[in-house]
Amino acid sequence: MEACYELMPPWAVTRGTRGALRVLGIDAETALGAYGVFPRIEPGSYAPVVCSVDGCVSLHGKRWGMLPGWSTRPELAYRTAFVEARLAPSRPAYREAFVARRCLIPATGMYVMGMKGEVSESLLARPVRDRLLCMAGLWNLSGDGVFSYSVLVRHLTTSREPVIVSPTSWEAWLHGDVDVAQAIVDQALTPELRYYASSYRVPVPSRIWANDHA
Repeated sequence: MEACYELMPPWAVTRGTRGALRVLGIDAETALGAYGVFPRIEPGSYAPVVCSVDGCVSLHGKRWGMLPGWSTRPELAYRTAFVEARLAPSRPAYREAFVARRCLIPATGMYVMGMKGEVSESLLARPVRDRLLCMAGLWNLSGDGVFSYSVLVRHLTTSREPVIVSPTSWEAWLHGDVDVAQAIVDQALTPELRYYASSYRVPVPSRIWANDHA
């Protein structure tokens, strides 16, 4: 996955999505519709994420790129856009968030790099079955007073495969204990995706800085 994804609510809300979000106490049309469309979400930009605060689940706008509570440098968002899922529970910067501040990051597609002959090209990957995916994430209040989040991925320095949480595990990811959350990460499967050619090019710094965060 490149450092970019999309969220297009008008056509993302299917019967299955409505039912899964309703279990969390969220009205899909009202919540997602209030945020409009996001054809390209990059580190440093704001997007809606599902989180639980004091047991109450809701959709909140947060900045992509989770910064520690002492940091006031939003330009570092590219470096923290992704975090290696297997290391998050033990790394000081993410350990507390993995215990108490997990979130779901809704997306209808993600940008990936493919090859056309010997030339790399940008592709938009969208799910074949469900129109809405929820990536596993962590959130925090940054030092500059902004709520921010990071995406959990596998193979951080190469393919950056986001951990996709199935609808049946959304509530457990938000409210379960650490062992439950770890099991969800370990058992997460990559959904079947369909790839579309895209003229969009992710900025070079996105690739360099995201890869730099090992």
